[in-house]
Amino acid sequence: MDENATTTPLAVLANADRAEAAVDRTFLREAGFTAVRTLTTGREVMKLLDAEHVILVVAGDHLEDMSGPDLLRKIRSRPLLVGLPVLLASTSGDQSAVLQAMAAGSSGYLIRPYSQNALARQLKLAFSGQNLDAARRAALVRVRQEADAGKAAKAAALARAVQPKEQARALYDQGLVHLAARRLDQAIAAFNRALALDALLAEAYIGLARAWKTKGRSDLHRTYLEQAAEVLARQRRFLEARKVLAEVMAANPGAANPFLEAAHKLLRKGLYEEAARLYLQAESTLPVGHSLHAHLARACHFTSDPQTAARCLAAALAAAKGKADPRDILTLILGAEPRTVETDGPDRPGLLPPGLADAWNVVKFTCKAFSTGRPPQQAALPPLDL
Repeated sequence: MDENATTTPLAVLANADRAEAAVDRTFLREAGFTAVRTLTTGREVMKLLDAEHVILVVAGDHLEDMSGPDLLRKIRSRPLLVGLPVLLASTSGDQSAVLQAMAAGSSGYLIRPYSQNALARQLKLAFSGQNLDAARRAALVRVRQEADAGKAAKAAALARAVQPKEQARALYDQGLVHLAARRLDQAIAAFNRALALDALLAEAYIGLARAWKTKGRSDLHRTYLEQAAEVLARQRRFLEARKVLAEVMAANPGAANPFLEAAHKLLRKGLYEEAARLYLQAESTLPVGHSLHAHLARACHFTSDPQTAARCLAAALAAAKGKADPRDILTLILGAEPRTVETDGPDRPGLLPPGLADAWNVVKFTCKAFSTGRPPQQAALPPLDL
């Protein structure tokens, strides 16, 4: 079997040194990571992060096209990858090297040769909520470096940028204490203040949901859980998003499918990759006889540009499953073979003003979606082949 053949979710080893990668692979498997893929270039790693659900990256000193720290900086430059656990495994134990790794956003640092226990400690820190997330830790280290270099003004500016998120985390912690003591109003106030400072603090939305549920407000419990799931999906924390949405579904039997609702919101915001991941999660929650592609067709219809939405969503779904060609998926969404060239022709009234021409396209898409995506009293549509 090909050692790189695996299924998601997976851990990635980024290292051009085969001997080091072999040691890393053995340790990761002993730590419980059954799906491990080894790549030797940063370009391959970034491509994989766009296509698969990666839960951990362990980078060595050198890849074929860049260094481990360079790969780390490249990963952290992507907003949706800020929270991805990334460990650097290096032969250098100098304090300056460790500080540079922290400044670049490393979730942990392993000095070769390291032990299984050392890896376990670093993994625990990387995946627990006890540490600051990688982006904020990197910012704090940069503050210290600028201050040590005598650049007081720059250090102060960086500190001011970090402070709101630090305050948000502290307020969230206060909210948890109030919630545990059933001081519900104080907990709600603390969580709301945390979100005012950091609107992407998913845990604060979950805290609000718990507090309102205790107060008997099931509607607000669902609302805040759905907001938490959307934030988690935007941050590529898909397993956590799935857990939250599953709770919404369990607490609201018979209500609209929360997986689909969350994915629809992401689609309308143009977050196609994140929407695609949630749509794939939603597929297993659909009732028997319901086809996912009918929901996709209707969701695309209610965007500002249905054709573009359908194409982008099909491409994202194909990438999520490692398919090179999205045309089959696009065909299922549109209900017919897509045209490769969008020009004036017998199917497009080129003499109409642009506004009416767009309206005509929407009408066509609507007819196509509803005629193929929701057949009355017929056999179930074929499932989306992903």
